Amino acid sequence: MKSKWFGIQFLSVLMFCGAAGATLINGTVNMDFADIAAGDVGYGYKIGVQEVSVTQYEASGLHLSDTGVAYNSYGSGDTNPVVGITWHEAAQYCNWLTSGSTTVGAYTISGSKVTAIKTREEILLSGQTYYVLPTQDEWFNAAYVSGSSTQLYSTVGGALPTAEVDAVYDRTFDEYPPSSTPWSVDDGTFEINGTKNMMGNVWEWQESAVSGVNDPSNDSQMMSFQGGDWFLGSGKLRSDTYSEDERGNDEYNIGMRIVAVPESATVSLISLSALGFLFTRRLFGRL
Repeated sequence: MKSKWFGIQFLSVLMFCGAAGATLINGTVNMDFADIAAGDVGYGYKIGVQEVSVTQYEASGLHLSDTGVAYNSYGSGDTNPVVGITWHEAAQYCNWLTSGSTTVGAYTISGSKVTAIKTREEILLSGQTYYVLPTQDEWFNAAYVSGSSTQLYSTVGGALPTAEVDAVYDRTFDEYPPSSTPWSVDDGTFEINGTKNMMGNVWEWQESAVSGVNDPSNDSQMMSFQGGDWFLGSGKLRSDTYSEDERGNDEYNIGMRIVAVPESATVSLISLSALGFLFTRRLFGRL
């Protein structure tokens, strides 16, 4: 398939890869982020090392089940990935990380729905960090791009991940609720850009619409998610595989991973000089 990709080009801005360490957000949520170089995206950003956990999501007070725990989570561990959230709820959680309010951030909320999204240009020019869902390009760049090369898998070296060691996938699913579950967001081995579980465990929502034109007013618009999950086979872990669902669907095995835009180095550069970069638009063919 072909996807349209948006890039922002900086003039003579040097970005670096590497682990960024833990960040305390709003005094309540501790997240580990990895630094991702510009690559095809065109700007440096941070992406969560782990998927968002049940405990992290519960801190926001969003859509909890009758038992008071994150909706439709599997198992009893607080470090299980949260799943069963709609795309709109994932966006509201990003707002809450940004401002402490589910209605203030990169996503404009009316009722319980996203009605507008700040562009990456607007975020970069704002001089502050926003927590957002990754675009397809940001997610792909973090998962599969090493230097100038694109890999089939996220593992160091690009080989098929070893099940139950590097990633969890291909587990038995013989009933609902299933007899098998995803593992903790902390499990697994580190991938090429310092992340964990970008292959398997749970699918992860992306900000991008499958059509390439994101229309927040269209609640039935198909949104992309990627990464596979714990009970599907290895084919879903590949860089040429993604899936899609409607915005409002709380699909039981879709969770999320958070992106911070821009990374701190970029904020500093923007603050030093508004003349040091130039925005251009490009379209990328990815898959």
